[in-house]
Amino acid sequence: MHYTGYIDISFQVRVGNYLSTTRNQEVGTPQGSVLSPLLFIIAVNSISEILSFPLYYTIYADDLAIFTRGDHLKEMEKLI
Repeated sequence: MHYTGYIDISFQVRVGNYLSTTRNQEVGTPQGSVLSPLLFIIAVNSISEILSFPLYYTIYADDLAIFTRGDHLKEMEKLI
């Protein structure tokens, strides 16, 4: 048996009533990996240099939310 390091993980994305096709996760660490929190911190460490007004962000544990506010939905969608 030859170990490739690949873990068979698949995912789908749901937006409203739309469900995407199933995709295989080819990169990243599995959920629960001890490396995941450290790699997440490294990845988002410079987020404040990338995102600026009128975009806002919040980070809690291993979740990142990016948001804005305004009067015109289409303009806000383009910003994000």
